[in-house]
Amino acid sequence: MKSRILLGTVFSLSLALCATLAGQQFQPNPTFQYPQVVVPQTNVISHWTQQLNGENRGHDFGTVPSYSDHSHIFEFKNNFDYPVHLTGLRTSCSCTISEILTKTIGPGEIGKIKATFDTKNHYGKKQATVTISVKRDQPYTEYGEVQFQVKGVIRRDVVLSPGTVCFEKALVGKSSKKTVLVRYAGNPNWKIMSAKSTNPNISIETREVARDLQTQRIDYELTLTLDGEQEIGPFVDQVLISTNDLNQKNRNLAVNIHGKVHSVVKVAPVRLGVIERGQKIKKNLVIKGERPFGIESVICDDDRVSFEAAPGSKTLHVLKYKLDTTTVGKLSTRIKIMTDDPVQREAMVPIDAQIVPATFAGGNGPE
Repeated sequence: MKSRILLGTVFSLSLALCATLAGQQFQPNPTFQYPQVVVPQTNVISHWTQQLNGENRGHDFGTVPSYSDHSHIFEFKNNFDYPVHLTGLRTSCSCTISEILTKTIGPGEIGKIKATFDTKNHYGKKQATVTISVKRDQPYTEYGEVQFQVKGVIRRDVVLSPGTVCFEKALVGKSSKKTVLVRYAGNPNWKIMSAKSTNPNISIETREVARDLQTQRIDYELTLTLDGEQEIGPFVDQVLISTNDLNQKNRNLAVNIHGKVHSVVKVAPVRLGVIERGQKIKKNLVIKGERPFGIESVICDDDRVSFEAAPGSKTLHVLKYKLDTTTVGKLSTRIKIMTDDPVQREAMVPIDAQIVPATFAGGNGPE
């Protein structure tokens, strides 16, 4: 009986205490303040990379043979007043191999990304997204991304041998030939109907060289001729092959052509750097040719540069020249070399120098 009375008393006291606390309002301490949390500044991923202008963010390789070389270079311009860095890349499909060609892009410069279709280890309809990680340091450190898309169809039943058409040693004014084989396995009635180049200076002859009805193997030989009208410098074009394939979507094949046309007369730019006023400058300018040629005249817009005559017809000329350094200032012009070569009548070479007072270069005090 006593324990019951004791428990009842404790319970009554607990109820009274709870009622008392419930009737009171909570009064916070006016001097109390929550501690201020300082969050360190982090790099922010934003859409600022949209200002890196690119003419085309996608490329379609089309329908291509196996073992053929197909690459595309994406370009975009840095429109900021500070450099942009390309720090990494990833590709969504192993059918495409990517490469950063310009790791740092200065203001106004062009960034380049190379995407290569892997036609040796893949076939069928393929597409990939190439994502480039981009970083800028100004006005603060910030990261972003630039994306490019590639797609195409790799024919397993058509093989190109060799895998590329490259005119790597073509000379201006001189025709050059390359031959490739298109090998097919499948429909015994398969034919190449036509082959044309996107370059008007390249003509193509198509010839069937093998047709085995038992093995259903068919080979065609393509002979490409680059004429002498192609301009000096690199070029990239395509061969468009039309077939009678039963699948209309795959009737047309694309094969890449690339190369570089070299000049007949070659001469390196003249970079003389910083020169003290009054210093005597006598040097040689070496001019090389793929075939013997003569030099008719040498013309320079700046009278401070003078040349001696180089008689005779030969593949290598050494021109002696002098530079008048009596006048302080910058020299930046071009030298025009007139030749008797029927294809390359002239060759242009830049020349530059900075003529400074002798005290500036030598550090010997005021003049």
